[in-house]
Amino acid sequence: MPTWLTTIFSVVIVLAIFLYFGLLIYQKIKQIGGKKKDKKEIERKEDKKIMLGMYLTTAFNFLTVPTPKTMSEGMTGIWTGLTSALWKVKEGITNILPEIMVFLGEAWIILIPFAIFCIIKILNFFRVMVKGF
Repeated sequence: MPTWLTTIFSVVIVLAIFLYFGLLIYQKIKQIGGKKKDKKEIERKEDKKIMLGMYLTTAFNFLTVPTPKTMSEGMTGIWTGLTSALWKVKEGITNILPEIMVFLGEAWIILIPFAIFCIIKILNFFRVMVKGF
């Protein structure tokens, strides 16, 4: 796979993750100051949140607990991968985006917001799918 394509995928994935967490925070703020919901629905959502919280806590504890050397080498690999992804984001912003802008000419002004719109729609689809969990 070409380096520029890997860079674009990395940029899109990292931006999607940031956007997803931003939407989650926005929804939480909206829910706190927003509408009143019936008690059963609130209890059901709280149960789901508690369950999800337990899963996340378990995963976090698993990742941070002191482990044998082979596991720590695995964690080093994970952190190296994350660092590499963030470096590719920086590389994409500094190298790839200007090249795309030159290649597309004036069309980039229309295509970049359209790409952002598509990413938001895809994330919204996943948000709706996860909502049933």
